[in-house]
Amino acid sequence: MNNDFYIWLRTSLFYDMNDWESLLMNGIRPFLISAKETKYLNKFTIYLNQKRGDNIRISFEVLFDKKEKFLSYFDHYFKDYLINNPSLSNVKHETSTEPLNLFKNFPNDSIQYNVYDPSLVNFSQNYPKEFESFGYFFSRILLEKKYNRFSSYESIFEFSISLHILMIRSFTINIRKANSLFEEILVKTDFNNLYLGIVPVLDSRFEKNKRTYLALFKNIWRSDYTALPYSKDWVDICKQLTIKSSSFKDYSFTISRVLSEHLNLNNLEWFAPLYLCYKMTLNSK
Repeated sequence: MNNDFYIWLRTSLFYDMNDWESLLMNGIRPFLISAKETKYLNKFTIYLNQKRGDNIRISFEVLFDKKEKFLSYFDHYFKDYLINNPSLSNVKHETSTEPLNLFKNFPNDSIQYNVYDPSLVNFSQNYPKEFESFGYFFSRILLEKKYNRFSSYESIFEFSISLHILMIRSFTINIRKANSLFEEILVKTDFNNLYLGIVPVLDSRFEKNKRTYLALFKNIWRSDYTALPYSKDWVDICKQLTIKSSSFKDYSFTISRVLSEHLNLNNLEWFAPLYLCYKMTLNSK
């Protein structure tokens, strides 16, 4: 396909976080299957988000001369979906984004257009070329029922930890080596300058939940990890990306960053899974 004839469209579905799983599986997934059949849609990316309200961002790369038809189809489909399937709660959640919000939240159960930066869908502006396919691949993972566990911040956070463990597990089976790799990635985050203040908080969190964290790590590391529901596809894409790089830590750092953007784990919350994985490997030697 010639991308010169395609254009990116940016949409946001504002929907209570408690019901994101339902929206992904019963709304977005069927829509994308149907949209693919029209031949208008080439690619899509999905990001969980909480800026100006709980929402799921979907960007579509569609045929330029069919963009109006596609948007009309999208708008009609999801207006009907939101009327018949309103999110069950309007409880204000503790968000994982900036605490200071200068703009009023968008209404829940609403569709919005072009409310985020176009660079979000243009990986070539922010990451190595090889990562262009990563965003599309990971968006498909978010739509698979076996992966879908996004109804709370804690479930998203645990999912991120699991994927970080698998990322390193795709490279080495040696726990000591894994610990060194996590340490190298942490150094690359410049945590001594940016995140040092949160380290005591994470240390405390780890000690309070040490048995749970180590059990999670053991389950992923020492078992047949390819049998885990979300693992094989994830490990495959990590291997494809890192094998192209002479520096595993550089590509792992980028994988971690992009993953966290898709899961709405920004700033300090991106650092936390990396650090906790470092602690797990340190205590599993």
